[in-house]
Amino acid sequence: MLCFFRGQNINMAKTVKLQELNRQYEFVCNEWVQKFCNKQQIDFDGWVGDEIGGIASFACQYFFNLSDIILDLNTKQPKGNILNWQSEDVDYNMFNEKPQHINYKSYTMGLRHEQLNNSNNEK
Repeated sequence: MLCFFRGQNINMAKTVKLQELNRQYEFVCNEWVQKFCNKQQIDFDGWVGDEIGGIASFACQYFFNLSDIILDLNTKQPKGNILNWQSEDVDYNMFNEKPQHINYKSYTMGLRHEQLNNSNNEK
């Protein structure tokens, strides 16, 4: 399609590039999730709020952000480690008046809620 306005061709090219980038982004995000599902042997429910690359839902009970999924895969964590992390965090904080959460990276490096309790008691 020919455009008579100068600059309109550039805008159309930028739109096409953005559309292609979005398509590639969505593809890559879904590929990470597929690899994660295969590793964990768990079903993918979808992206929370249909926001691809945000929070992914699995087996109607687990919710992980994409960066934790990528961390799990890239650092070759044992199967189930990320599931244990979320379950332990939920169990610990369910009836806790002062919730304390451990991020997944710290968990993979060995930090546990019991250690947080010990450090708080020492103060």
